Amino acid sequence: MALQLKRRGITRVRPLEGGVAAWMALSFPVRALAAPAIPALKSSRR
Repeated sequence: MALQLKRRGITRVRPLEGGVAAWMALSFPVRALAAPAIPALKSSRR
């Protein structure tokens, strides 16, 4: 995941050994992210 983010131009990213499961096992904080809202498409039909 970190490599994918770096390829997209995000520079302050580091790989996490063990992934999120290891992070959570150490009782570090985790927040759920809400999916971005996708605006409804307006119909071009008349």
